[in-house]
Amino acid sequence: MIKLNNKFMLNSNIIEFTNDHLDINKDFYNIKRKPEYFSFDDKGLSYQGTYLFSNERIQNAIIHDSNNQLFRQTRNSKIPGMKHDIKERGIDIREKPLQIVCTKGENMEDVRVEHLFNGNSFNEALYGAAPDLENRMCAVYFKNANFTLANLIQVGAYLNTLDYQSEPLNDASLAVILKRMMEDEGSVYALKPNPTNKELSKWKKEVEKAVVFMMGVTEEQVQQSKYTKIIEDVLNEKSVYIPYISISNEKQVVEQLRKFGYHDNVVNGYDGVKWASYGSNWKGMLSSDMKAYDEDPTFYKHGGVLKRVIHCGKPDMKNPLYDFCKRLVVDWKQEWDKFEAFVDPVRNGMHVEIVGVFQQLDILEEKTGFKKGDIMSFDALKHFWKSNYEAIRDGDYSKIPNHKDKKKVKLSKLEEKFAA
Repeated sequence: MIKLNNKFMLNSNIIEFTNDHLDINKDFYNIKRKPEYFSFDDKGLSYQGTYLFSNERIQNAIIHDSNNQLFRQTRNSKIPGMKHDIKERGIDIREKPLQIVCTKGENMEDVRVEHLFNGNSFNEALYGAAPDLENRMCAVYFKNANFTLANLIQVGAYLNTLDYQSEPLNDASLAVILKRMMEDEGSVYALKPNPTNKELSKWKKEVEKAVVFMMGVTEEQVQQSKYTKIIEDVLNEKSVYIPYISISNEKQVVEQLRKFGYHDNVVNGYDGVKWASYGSNWKGMLSSDMKAYDEDPTFYKHGGVLKRVIHCGKPDMKNPLYDFCKRLVVDWKQEWDKFEAFVDPVRNGMHVEIVGVFQQLDILEEKTGFKKGDIMSFDALKHFWKSNYEAIRDGDYSKIPNHKDKKKVKLSKLEEKFAA
């Protein structure tokens, strides 16, 4: 063990923290110097001060609190290293205190510790490396009107991202956190198995705000497909119905289309039709066409046709209809048409036909009659988008008449073929 000669580092054979130790800790760790560790009134936690608590009081909370460590999927792998540092270097009393939620009382002797929501790993390391230490320095919080268990989970997860001793949240841990937040009945994160579009939209907005807070990411980053997939997987595990088909790759679309009778039809190995899909980012589609050609040049040289259906990937569940229509009508079709008109790609004689869009939404079937999982023409989607733009933009689907309530309109030949 290293010999310690300063007032900030204590040997691991120490019996207790004193009030002098506590005063030093409060000089370094306080709400003015480090507000990011203390200010959580909006999450339901009001900081009361930092005090000494016996191990017994802390341990009773850990034993009886079934919600302990809700924000971690597995035990912190850094604990053995933390124990080693304490034994070799000692205990640095300038480091953050444990953080606990207590019942309200006249004084700190009367309160009961309910949750240890930050410092679990350090507390465990102290038990292993400094077994004779009888107390802990603790930042104490009382619940206010904003308190929910889901908010407490968020704060614990957020605090894990602030210091090197904690393991950062990975995707698996984030999924565990979201599932546990959903179990907090009465919170904004609880969701019934068959939510309405409005309920799902509101839920997604709240979850995205929580992820931004916990992960330290931006609002733009939380829109990435990585987080969308985590959220969708959580809903599936919780048996919550998602009112759209979520697409991760092109093969999913082709497999779905087969259910509606769209099969490859290759005659003599070099003529006929092949079906394929592509996402709403049009910029890579020529490369995809080239790859398809290189895989079977004979087929395309002899008049084989590649029929493509464009999909939206994972629609934004905050407003899936707007996201779907905008990404396919505006971001894809308009830009693709301009691109083709400018370069007029010959594709080495390859015949590629953009058939339409892969219809992914329950609400679009309800409003247009085009079956979810089938093909809808771009003309039909564009007409629907323009005719109902404000309602789609605002997410007010009730203003859009249902398909069964409208008079049958005459379909184009392409629409008759694929809507039959």
